[in-house]
Amino acid sequence: MIISSEILDRILQLKSLATDAKLAELWRISTNAVSMYRTGKNALPFERLITLCKEEGFSMEYVFFGEGPARSILLNSLEEKLIQALRAISAERREAIYHTVIGQLTLALAEKKIKADQAKRKVLLDAIQETAAAIGAA
Repeated sequence: MIISSEILDRILQLKSLATDAKLAELWRISTNAVSMYRTGKNALPFERLITLCKEEGFSMEYVFFGEGPARSILLNSLEEKLIQALRAISAERREAIYHTVIGQLTLALAEKKIKADQAKRKVLLDAIQETAAAIGAA
């Protein structure tokens, strides 16, 4: 059940507002209007709340139901385009793309580890050679 007062409390908390008067000021409405929302005498302005969530990156699940993280994961435009493109293709194609991407990431991580191991070996070999040269010079 959606409880208007709890939704308004979460908005106050997320916006770091101390009072309903500050919320009324932000929304350019009267404190009486906020009071009417809070008591349920007037319906909450859901369009305004949805817009606020989108603009501020607030999770609608959190704002409306108090569940989950308070902030949504914000995607950049490229990430949004990728998600839209993935949604436009079949599940089988998405699965194939997923496995290809995971394979490429695994390969890249393995290559990075190999390079790091090679660098460590070089440092160790240089130290051994320096030690051997120091012993030979003595």
